[in-house]
Amino acid sequence: MILVLAALLLAADTPVDAERAAWPYRRAVTITGRESLASVVLPPELSAKAAPFGRDLRLVDETGREVPYILDWTSEREGLATWRVDVKDVRREKEEVLEASAIRSQWTLDLGEPRTFTELALRVPDAAFAWHVRVEASGDGRGFEVIHPDAALFDQTWNNERVRRTEVPFEAPVTARYLRITARSASDSRALEIEGASVTLRRRLKGDAWSLNVTADKVAAAGGSGTGATRYRLDASSLLPFDEVEIVCDDPAFSRRARLIEESGAAGKKTETRLGEGSIFRLRASDALIAGESVRVPARSGEGGGLFLEIDDAGSPPLRGLRVRLHGSRVRLVFPVSSRSLTLYYGNEGTRAPSYDLEGLRPRLAQAMGQSAAEIGPEEANPLFRRDPPLRFAATLGASLDSSKWRRERAISRIAEEDVYTITLHAADLASLRPDLADLRVVNDENRQVPFLIDPDFADERIPLRVQRQATAPPHRSLYSLGPADALRGEPPRVSRLEIEVSDAFFERSARILLATNQTQREVPFSVTLSRKPPSSAPLVLGTSAPLDVMTLEVDDGDNAPLDIRSATAIVRVPRIVFKAAPGNLRLLLGNRGAEAPRYDIGGLRGELLAYSAIAAHAGVLSENQGSRPGLLSGFEGAPRGALVWAAIILAIVALVLLTLKTLKGA
Repeated sequence: MILVLAALLLAADTPVDAERAAWPYRRAVTITGRESLASVVLPPELSAKAAPFGRDLRLVDETGREVPYILDWTSEREGLATWRVDVKDVRREKEEVLEASAIRSQWTLDLGEPRTFTELALRVPDAAFAWHVRVEASGDGRGFEVIHPDAALFDQTWNNERVRRTEVPFEAPVTARYLRITARSASDSRALEIEGASVTLRRRLKGDAWSLNVTADKVAAAGGSGTGATRYRLDASSLLPFDEVEIVCDDPAFSRRARLIEESGAAGKKTETRLGEGSIFRLRASDALIAGESVRVPARSGEGGGLFLEIDDAGSPPLRGLRVRLHGSRVRLVFPVSSRSLTLYYGNEGTRAPSYDLEGLRPRLAQAMGQSAAEIGPEEANPLFRRDPPLRFAATLGASLDSSKWRRERAISRIAEEDVYTITLHAADLASLRPDLADLRVVNDENRQVPFLIDPDFADERIPLRVQRQATAPPHRSLYSLGPADALRGEPPRVSRLEIEVSDAFFERSARILLATNQTQREVPFSVTLSRKPPSSAPLVLGTSAPLDVMTLEVDDGDNAPLDIRSATAIVRVPRIVFKAAPGNLRLLLGNRGAEAPRYDIGGLRGELLAYSAIAAHAGVLSENQGSRPGLLSGFEGAPRGALVWAAIILAIVALVLLTLKTLKGA
C-alpha cells in the first residue's frame, strides 16, 4: 500500500518536469506576500547556467501552465534622472594671515529645489590637477551636513594614459537643495576652478547590487596582445550579469591599462571579444593632494566563453597579489501571482525567448518592482531532463557508397548520443587525400554516408623535424637537412611556416630553403635574413609553402661560426570536419582518386554548424581499408611525386627502345 501511494505521489510530481524535459535545472519559487504582483531576485550563479539574456527562463505553476513575466535588469534602470546645478557663490580666503598660508576655496551649488541624487559631477576646465575636496549638503542653505569628507578629483597622465575623475559618488542617496564644496591649496599653487555641476539619481533598490570574489590564474599572453602584457584566467562565467571588474592588488603605486576579454571557439580557431577596457591606478602618499586610486573598469556580460583579464605592464613587473572582484546588478523576475507555489526552469540553450503581452505593461509594472518579494529555493536537477538533440531537423545519414574504392580509413570512437561532432584532420590524412579533399567521407557500419562540412585551415599541426648539419658544404656556408621523422605516404601537404630554435644569442645572416628535388637546379623557393638581437630568445619563424618533405636550409655564415640549430618544427594548417551523427559506429574513408566531391543538404546549415560548440570525436590511427579492391594503378598512388616522374621517364625510354628494336627488325 505504501509503495502504491509513493508511486501515485511520484506520478503527480512528474508531469510538469516531463513537459519541461529539455530544461536541466529548476528552482522552487514561493510567494510570501498577498499582493497580486510579485518579484523574485535571481541569484547571480543562476545566470551562469541560464541562456544569454535569460531567454530560457520559464516560470510554471503546479498545473504546468506558464506564468508570464518580465525581466527587470536593474542596470538598465540606473541614471533615472540628471539635473544641472548652478554655482551660487564662490569664496576664497587664507586660513591665516601669514603670507605662506594655505588658501581655502569654497563653492555653494544650488539645485533649484530639493533633489534626491546618488552622484555629483563637477565641470572642471583645468587639466593636470589633483585635489581632495569635502562635500556638504543642506536643505535650506544654512545648516550643512558632511556627505563626503574626502573626495579625490584629478587629471593626470601616467604611463602615457590620461586619467581624469571629476565625479563624486555617494554610498547612499542624498536629498538636498544646496551643496557646499571646500578645497585647500598652497599659496603658490593654482586654485581649483569649478564652472558648474550636475547631480544624477541612480536608483538601486535594496539588494540590487552584488559582488563576487574571483580567482585569477596567470596564463601566457595571447600572441596579438603585444609585449609587456600579463593575462589572467578568471574562474567565473562570462554570463554573470556584471557591469564592473575591480582589480585588487598589494602595490601602493601603479598605473596600468586593463582589459576584460571573452575567448570563445575551439582550439586553433579562437575569437576574442573585449567586454571592457579602462585605466586603473593607485597612488598612496602622505600628501593628500596627490593621493588617490581608481581600480574599477566598466564591463558587460558575455556569451558564455572563457573570461580573461589582461593588464599592460609595459616594462614594470606584474601587479603583486592580484585578485579580482566582479560587481553587478541583480536581475528580477516580475510576474502576476496566480499560484502560491511556482517552479522556475532554466538551462535550455536551444530555446527561444518567450513573447508575453506583459511587455506592453512594463512602464506600469516598473512602479511595482520590489514591492512584494518572493523567495527562490536552491538549484535542483530536473529528474526527467532529456537532452534535446541540436538541429533535430538535420539528417544524420545520407546515401550509401561502395567503400571498397577507398584505400585508407580511420575508425571513429562509438558515438553515444545524437549531437554535433567535430574531427580535426592530420597532415598524414592530407597526404592520403586529394588537394581538394573531395575523396573524404564519413560512413557508418552499413556504408551509409554521414553528411559533413569542411572547415578549412582550422588549426595548426606542429610536426617535429629532424635537423642534421651536412658535413660537405660550400665555403662560408652551412647546410642543414630538415625532414619529418616519419615519411608521409602520398602527396605531402604544404607547410605554412617553420619554427627554428637557435642557441646563438646574436646573428644576422642570409639564408634560403632548398627542396631536395631541385637543389641541382639551384632554384630558391624561399629566401630570408635570419637575425636575432638580445634579449630576444624566441624561435625563428620562416614563412614558406614548401611541401612537408626533406628540405635544406642553406645559411651564409661569412667568416662566422655555423649557427647552433637545436630543433625545427613544421607547422601545417589542417582542416576539421563537422557533422551531426546518431549513436553508432563510424569511420573516415580517405583516398579515392576517382571520387567526386560530395553534395549534402547540410551545406545550407553551414553557419549554424560551424558556430555550434561541437563535441570533439576521437578518430583512430590511419590504416589500410581492409575491404578495398586495389585498381591497376593503386600501387603507384602512395609513391612520392618524384618517384612517379622517374618511373614515367623510365617507362617512356623502355617503350622507345622496344619500338626502335621492332622497327629495325622489320627493316
